[in-house]
Amino acid sequence: MKMKIWAVVAAGFFTMMPALKAAILTGTPEALLTSGGLDRFSAGLFYQQLRRPIETETGFEMELQARTYEAVLGLDIMPWLTLYGSAGGSDARFRNISDYGQDRFSWAAGFNMNIWQWTGYGDMPVWRLNFKTRADVARYETETGNLEIKWTDYSVAFPVGYEVVFARSPESITELDHLEIFLGPALSYIDGRYQQGGQSYDFEEQNSFGVMGGVSLFITKTLFVGASASYFDRFLIRGGVGYSFE
Repeated sequence: MKMKIWAVVAAGFFTMMPALKAAILTGTPEALLTSGGLDRFSAGLFYQQLRRPIETETGFEMELQARTYEAVLGLDIMPWLTLYGSAGGSDARFRNISDYGQDRFSWAAGFNMNIWQWTGYGDMPVWRLNFKTRADVARYETETGNLEIKWTDYSVAFPVGYEVVFARSPESITELDHLEIFLGPALSYIDGRYQQGGQSYDFEEQNSFGVMGGVSLFITKTLFVGASASYFDRFLIRGGVGYSFE
């Protein structure tokens, strides 16, 4: 009798399995991401060229030159705070000493914080003034022949921005939205190492204090093209395009 009961239970269980499996697969309460769940994300593609005077641990002075490209993904964790990360490639050389090498993987992570903002008067103000803090850490490397260069750049900037608003209606799709111009002091520390001929040498920046500035043109409220430059005895030039999914 017990064997018959267990046989009936087992048969019932295996009969219900397809239905239970279907319920599990189709009964997920919520999706991980929805179309409305992307409004806090932004993305972009950027390219930069940099030149930095450096000094090795032995006191030898050189100029580091590099070209980098990256894809950036940002997340607004607060209305005034954006975290971002990027991945891409880089190649570099020491001026008059080596040639550009093979592209290697590069990455960066940082934040953009809008600390203060003053909006012009009226229902549709034509200008805005803001003060932000931007900081990131970026890792680069390259290799050419028997020379390998790796370095990390720790940077922070405190730009003041002035925005000119063009669009006179939030629903306008025929007008440019706004233009932002920014300028401010910056700090940048380089911690690097290069290997050549079986020897390894550390190097760092010669000047940590500089200035950065740039301009961003918002074609729409969510799509922009921008260019910026930083100066630390030599220029770093950066440009790209970005989009916010708000």
